[in-house]
Amino acid sequence: MNKYKRLMVLSFFLAFLFINVRSVNAFSKMNRIYGNNRYDTSVSVSEKNFTASDNVVIASGQSYADSLCAAPLAKKLNAPIILVQKNLNEKAKMKYLD
Repeated sequence: MNKYKRLMVLSFFLAFLFINVRSVNAFSKMNRIYGNNRYDTSVSVSEKNFTASDNVVIASGQSYADSLCAAPLAKKLNAPIILVQKNLNEKAKMKYLD
């Protein structure tokens, strides 16, 4: 029995030794988009991904369900989603309303 275990371990070792495994550098060109809070982050994401848009989808940032339901509309309109509290934050006002 011990002989079979050794043979099995040796065969797995040799199999992994001869398999040509290449690393994928898919994450090397990733840039992190962030803000001070979820509201600033939503504005930063829209600034990064939308240079111009005729529409803006405004959703409450208090519950994820609101922004989740807004996603199909934003896709259809090719518009960013801006998360808000009761009022638009100053960064969003300057970007989208002025």
